[in-house]
Amino acid sequence: MTSESLTRETIIPRQCHLQKRTDFDGYGFNLHADKTRTGQFVGKVDPGSPAEAAGLREGDRIVEVNGVNIANENHRQVVERIKAIDHETRLLVLDLDADLWCREHGVVVKGTDPDVQVISSSKSIPVEEEEVAPVKTFQVEEVKVTESEPEYGRSEVAVDVPDSLVAASQNNNHSLKNANNNSRTSFDEEPGLDVACLNMSVAEVRQLLAQKKKYDPKKIQMDLKQKYDIISSM
Repeated sequence: MTSESLTRETIIPRQCHLQKRTDFDGYGFNLHADKTRTGQFVGKVDPGSPAEAAGLREGDRIVEVNGVNIANENHRQVVERIKAIDHETRLLVLDLDADLWCREHGVVVKGTDPDVQVISSSKSIPVEEEEVAPVKTFQVEEVKVTESEPEYGRSEVAVDVPDSLVAASQNNNHSLKNANNNSRTSFDEEPGLDVACLNMSVAEVRQLLAQKKKYDPKKIQMDLKQKYDIISSM
């Protein structure tokens, strides 16, 4: 389509939104001036660049930079406007035929015109939903833990019960008392035992003796007469 066949309705200005990417250095186009025409123009556009993705074409005339008309600005000023915003810039451009028609008819296009085509270099990349494995549930049976408190004094101790005591407990009380009178020392050797144990059964006497601590007869303090009596009774 030539400039002669164009009308204002057929002219479609492009608002090119360029955004820098981490995988590309810069915007990917050159800015140059044409000696035969006034204004700033797009030079070479690198393939795969943000400039190409945003719709810039070689030979386009830049009308606005970030919403500001740059018709009366020089090359350095236009470069500064392009770099004014980090990582992105917006360029309103016209192709060669549309620019010639607008110059001939004195038409100034604006970025706010309703027929402006907006093109952005950013592309929405659909994110594939990752297949999430179903969460496995495990049924845990209730475990009952019973804490047993320590039982004190329940340790079993083997106790040798004197034969005389066993025989005495099996006889009647009268015979056991006589045996006790004849050998009183056997009870004295067990601390804490008294005459009340004479009425106990053999099992009760064993249990009573098991609860008593062993002692060392050598630690008993006695005078010479008591020792003599013990030796004489043997």
